[in-house]
Amino acid sequence: MNEEIIKTRKEIVIEEAVRYISLGFSVMPLGAISKGANGKKIIGYPPEWKKYQEQIVTKEEISKWDCENLGIVTGSVSDIVVLDTDTYKETFDKKLLQLFNLPITPMQQTASGGNQYLFRLPKGMTIKNAVCIGTKDSGIDIRGDGGMIISPPSRTDYGEYYWIISPFDEPIADIPPKLLELLTKSSEVEYKPNKTLPELAGLKEGEGRNSAMTSFIGTLLLTRPFDKWDSEILPMAQAVNNTYSPPLDNDEFFNIYKSITKTESERRLKLNTKTNTKENETEQVEYSPSLTHLELMTKEFPLTRFTIEPFFEQGTVNMISAPPNSWKSWFIFLFAVAVASGKILLDKFKTEKTNVMIVNEEDSPRLIQDRLKLIDAIDTSLQIYYRIAQGSKLTKEFIESLIKEAKEKDIGLIMFDSLRAVHEADENSSTEMQGVMDLFKKIARENITVIFTHHNRKKGMFSKGDDAESSRGSSAINASISGHISLEEVIKDDMRYLIVKHLKSKVGEKEDPFDVEVKKGNESINFYYLGEHVQKAEAMSKTKNNILDILQARKEWLSRNDLVLLKAGSLTSITAVIKELKKEGLIDIKKRKEVKDLGLEFLNDGNPVELLYSLKEDGDDITAEFSLDTPIELWDDT
Repeated sequence: MNEEIIKTRKEIVIEEAVRYISLGFSVMPLGAISKGANGKKIIGYPPEWKKYQEQIVTKEEISKWDCENLGIVTGSVSDIVVLDTDTYKETFDKKLLQLFNLPITPMQQTASGGNQYLFRLPKGMTIKNAVCIGTKDSGIDIRGDGGMIISPPSRTDYGEYYWIISPFDEPIADIPPKLLELLTKSSEVEYKPNKTLPELAGLKEGEGRNSAMTSFIGTLLLTRPFDKWDSEILPMAQAVNNTYSPPLDNDEFFNIYKSITKTESERRLKLNTKTNTKENETEQVEYSPSLTHLELMTKEFPLTRFTIEPFFEQGTVNMISAPPNSWKSWFIFLFAVAVASGKILLDKFKTEKTNVMIVNEEDSPRLIQDRLKLIDAIDTSLQIYYRIAQGSKLTKEFIESLIKEAKEKDIGLIMFDSLRAVHEADENSSTEMQGVMDLFKKIARENITVIFTHHNRKKGMFSKGDDAESSRGSSAINASISGHISLEEVIKDDMRYLIVKHLKSKVGEKEDPFDVEVKKGNESINFYYLGEHVQKAEAMSKTKNNILDILQARKEWLSRNDLVLLKAGSLTSITAVIKELKKEGLIDIKKRKEVKDLGLEFLNDGNPVELLYSLKEDGDDITAEFSLDTPIELWDDT
């Protein structure tokens, strides 16, 4: 019988410290963490804490630590800058944070309830600590050289630290341009160019600043891929600009940078999407004769077939979207196994058997193998092929080779995990993303189904309130796909499940939202179809319980507007629930004038004929469940 191994607090901290240094972070041991009478943190620092700002300790040194908590040193030693947001403060500048347009990057929640975002430190730049950047009392700080953040698994008497997006699961993003622009105006940022402007850029004496900078940036862009421009070329160009006396102002500099990068992006996109095979050769397009109306209307098409019914039609481009770490990759593996074996997905959805290929540029072969074992995908006869961490990018040449391989191996489904890992286009550019989607369509035209995963925008900061438009990037992505499902993880009452929404279908009806349970065991992860998601009924049940609790706790007679003010629910849901409570005989109803004439208490003045409500005297200790069979005539989502 296996005995559970219980680790000490020290062992847990040391184990996590070793994992952090594997990412290139400098870590330091910390003692107890508490808050003093003035509300400031009291942290037990090591006696020689400054040495951790200069070098990363070894595993052997860590093994000798005797500590309760852990810190990650920020700045050049760890090659990271941290944006620290005190979202719980009344003065927190939410609009400033939204202006930064933060990308997906590792982030943690602090014990106080704030958020900390990790970004890669640009080369050649030193960023120091800064408090309340942007505006006075903004609640937005920077942790750079000379700084540290308390990190998981640290805990205090007022809360714990935990990763919302772990650095072990998500690569560290570059500092977003708007934030970098703000930091370049701060005295806390230093540049250390080793050469003069002429040496760096090869510029002629007396050349104008605008022309010189345009030439310099344009030359550098030719040498680097898209994803390195903001992290490598931008800070270098800024450093060169600062050698001028006076330098170009930030607005002028960034206008030049944006103009040149846009021009070069469009140039590269045209090169990648051309279909000619010889340099300078005119593209040859086959011109087919048009169909007559008679030919079109009498043509017999095969019955619509789905690779996965009813979500993804055969020979189309489709998307699975979700927030980071919300089981998208796992669904890719579930789909692959079901389609390759021709089995029913989740014991509910039919599949068309075909060979499958997975293109994954984010994970390692070892990690993918581990996940496949956890879902019991151990049948070695499955015809699934993998392209893992091979540097695959969506170019004309790659797509042509992929299609050729797919035909040779009779592959009918190709899945890309994820979209952002296989292209170098600007996801917010309609022109560039249309080029990417056109390459996917080139595969689909060969009757090969394409499914790709994609991140949703972060809720609260970027959400439009429209699930179908919640995926990140240009609208060209949503416009180009045939089928789209989204995943949302919910953990409730010790149960973990996914809400699956069928957001788009160009053929047939969309499936109603449904729930999939995720059961995690020691050596397995299983997924079970639970049936239709009953979000509205759950919300109505919550409103009903809220109303009963309020009426039971208060002596006054209350109107529907009073119940809205007391946060029982929306006016529409309260109206529907009042009807239900009236049918069940749980409430008394009187006009305001009648309540006033009887000398009974009421909360607010109003129309004499307005109806007021009170719990019946024999209605104490009532708990309510909103029946799923109850017709919900009035409903909104506010």
